[in-house]
Amino acid sequence: MTTALERQVLAAPLIAYASANSLPVAWPNITFTPPQPPEAWVRFTVVDVKGQQIEMGSANNTHRVYGSLILQVFWPADEGDGDALALGDALGELYRQQIFNFPDTPFSGHVRMRDPNVREIGRDGAFWQVNVTIPFHRDDLL
Repeated sequence: MTTALERQVLAAPLIAYASANSLPVAWPNITFTPPQPPEAWVRFTVVDVKGQQIEMGSANNTHRVYGSLILQVFWPADEGDGDALALGDALGELYRQQIFNFPDTPFSGHVRMRDPNVREIGRDGAFWQVNVTIPFHRDDLL
């Protein structure tokens, strides 16, 4: 259940930003066709890499999962990299050092974001790709 909540709270800032800015988003396991003619779009991916129990007690047990949110920015090729990098920076700021609590009762955990890293990947067909990687950890209170 907590992995589903993790994805829900991580997606929320991007959903709001994309809706306000008419930015197409490719979500996991949903058919997506890149815009033609090429225009900016983003792919949302979450990678969980390690889990461990960090606290044990009579009141609760805390389990921590480390991972990364990866937002792949695709900008029309041959337009320079400035706008793609600016979009990457803007998306990174949505998450920088944020804490997202799970929307459940009783409270069962949260996701703590770290600092984003924006990195140019290069040309991908008709697009210039920039990746925004934001490390995080999720704490599950069981």
